[in-house]
Amino acid sequence: MSGYHCLNCGEKLKQINISLSTDKYECPKCCTTWYKVRHIIVEWVEGEKKESEGE
Repeated sequence: MSGYHCLNCGEKLKQINISLSTDKYECPKCCTTWYKVRHIIVEWVEGEKKESEGE
């Protein structure tokens, strides 16, 4: 069970589905469906340039 509560009525949510990017929850009291979405941020950072071995 999750530790998440419905933002509408405060009831503890029941976890319905788990996936890599989105977990689905449902409120047993007001039947609202909630999704916990994970956003993966990829950031490219320029590193130092390698010197050629032939120089």
